[in-house]
Amino acid sequence: MTPLKLYFRSLHKRDVPAVLDISKDIWEGDDYVPFVIHEWLGDQTSLNYGVFKDPTMNDLIGFGRVKVLNENLAWLEGGRVKSSYQKQGIGKEIMQYALNYAKEIGVKLVQYDTSSRNEGSVALAMNFGFQKKKSMELLGCKYNEIKKDGLISTEMKKVEKKEAKSIYRKLDTGSGNEICIGWAYVPIDNLTNQNSVWYHNDKAIIQKIKPNVRAFHEAPYNNEIWLIVYGKSKAGFRLVQNVILEEKFTNNLEYYIFCTPGLVPKIKDIGFSYWDNQRLQVVLYEKYIVKK
Repeated sequence: MTPLKLYFRSLHKRDVPAVLDISKDIWEGDDYVPFVIHEWLGDQTSLNYGVFKDPTMNDLIGFGRVKVLNENLAWLEGGRVKSSYQKQGIGKEIMQYALNYAKEIGVKLVQYDTSSRNEGSVALAMNFGFQKKKSMELLGCKYNEIKKDGLISTEMKKVEKKEAKSIYRKLDTGSGNEICIGWAYVPIDNLTNQNSVWYHNDKAIIQKIKPNVRAFHEAPYNNEIWLIVYGKSKAGFRLVQNVILEEKFTNNLEYYIFCTPGLVPKIKDIGFSYWDNQRLQVVLYEKYIVKK
């Protein structure tokens, strides 16, 4: 097959219908990009780019985004290829374009995250020399299916973002200073509120994220609550129990817990499971494009 000649340019508001057309076939119509594309296009600090097959750059067949977190770090997200053009090497071209841009603006390190079960995205990481840095387990359960009879309420304290940052720095969050915020990782200094509340006890912290229509990254849908847990497993499980017990009239909600492997057996005991009962992780990859 003769490789397509591809053309790249920044995305504009007029491209939104084409972006939505591509997104409708991603993840069986469950793509988050339609919920954030307008916020992305309003962000002048990042590059939102389109991939076209024609020199007039009207026929969009893919897109992506490079978010600049600071002078040394860029975050890659939203890489998509139109379903009829997949498996033709376009994903590699999108990745190369993003890396070239990051290098041009002087960024030293690029990162992105993906599902451990996204074979295409994992293959891209390997192909371009990314290293796996850290991961979090992901399990879910509908609220009305959680086994609540044995849950125990214990003492916990609600904290604001500033104090939460301080707590994260004292806990084991893996190599580097990034923390999981669901389907993304951010440096602790870049942590934002975005419909979040934090609770902690003596040895753990939990971030509870509710749906946010103005999120800049993937966020819970209207029927979801995300819980991200760091710290000792027993202490983290106490926080999970507290958050579940404080909820009322939420039978239609789906709870998703992002956690370290040590917490998995405990939350499985109360009804949580991996999607399709196969291990699922949110994996952070990184690549230095300028030598350390």
